[in-house]
Amino acid sequence: MPKIIVVGANGDLGSQLVKIMLAAGNEVLERDLNTPLTRSDIADDAIIHLCIPASALASFAWLGDMQHCKLVLHDSVMANSLTANRQYFNNQANVVHMLMNQSRTVVIDKASPEASYLKDYFDTLGLKPAQMSADEHDGVMASSQAPLALLVHTTHQPLKDYKNRGLLTPSGEELERALDSRAASWTPATIESLLRNPKLAELVDSMKATLDELRYNNNNDKTSDSNRPAGE
Repeated sequence: MPKIIVVGANGDLGSQLVKIMLAAGNEVLERDLNTPLTRSDIADDAIIHLCIPASALASFAWLGDMQHCKLVLHDSVMANSLTANRQYFNNQANVVHMLMNQSRTVVIDKASPEASYLKDYFDTLGLKPAQMSADEHDGVMASSQAPLALLVHTTHQPLKDYKNRGLLTPSGEELERALDSRAASWTPATIESLLRNPKLAELVDSMKATLDELRYNNNNDKTSDSNRPAGE
């Protein structure tokens, strides 16, 4: 029986992971909603990649009893995976995010119980493993990934309407195309997961603080101008 199992193999991440595994010469057991995972599918020492949002992991809580397996949670927000890990897997699962970028980086939560093993494992697949804390990772994702999810959720449809009315500048059209591409790639569950990044609120607060500072400085400039003697 294959010792590598990919749950969510028909999704964006799962399908790409399967291709990587097969290219490296591994046998892979693919499972999705149409062919759900069962206990009889699982060989001893299997590595089970759960390539689904953390919000969908409740139905896989039974895997917490499979002591001979290695579980890998792949939610792109590690805080979501950590919560599910506590709730369903007694903190025995590993937390990973495959960035799927050109450098082929895979981020492993350094507190994962089998972090060292996974580093070697991903290295043999031709990937570039990196270890950091979940908090540090989510900070990076809040700045680089979550803003697009927030814009897709809040402004994508208005921008499409503005485009149809001919009201967008070239930069507005560029943004609309980027959001259209992301909306086509992400499922609603993925967007919801990205918006649950606890670091996103910190980023938004920082942006608001910048706007407040600019507004304050602008008001002070106006006050200074009004206090100057005429002719100056």
